[in-house]
Amino acid sequence: MKEPIKAVMLPTDDITTIEFDEHNQLWYNPDKMTGADVELFQHLYITVPQEVEPIKAGDWFYNSINEYVAKATNRFAQGSQEHRKVIATTDYKIAWEGVDIKGYKGSLNEKSLLVTQPLNPLKKDHVCVSNISHITQVFLKEFVCNPDGEWEVGYYDNDDLTEDLVLKMNPDRSAIINPINKITES
Repeated sequence: MKEPIKAVMLPTDDITTIEFDEHNQLWYNPDKMTGADVELFQHLYITVPQEVEPIKAGDWFYNSINEYVAKATNRFAQGSQEHRKVIATTDYKIAWEGVDIKGYKGSLNEKSLLVTQPLNPLKKDHVCVSNISHITQVFLKEFVCNPDGEWEVGYYDNDDLTEDLVLKMNPDRSAIINPINKITES
């Protein structure tokens, strides 16, 4: 099952790989080099509507009216168009916030959000260390080249394994984000 996403950029004090320069030009900066006169670093948040993934207490969400990201303290009404669930981000502070890695045998790298041991959320013997995926550098590069592009993510078919949808991810727990292929009629 594939669902369209909305990619949202918000300014941050963190040094990130995407930034605006003094001419409001968006740049991909993989080495996180600083020194320009004006650097407006951005975090990217991948969001889906509540019809796809309802926001529950403890989930991170984006408020599209006031343009902020926050942690939900309760469940939102599913019809709310202003709140979208965050499913992936470059913001490692929220991706690893409150993560319980008890019994986890891989290694975590906070700066790049990499998990070196593949995790399968559909198998009970694998530890799921975060409910928010991270975003690949490949996607960030594509996004900077086409920030107005339309993108989608995939979900596993539920098959009654869990109540919630399970996001398809790469072995390093990065979200699999693809451009939406539009078929034009002739």
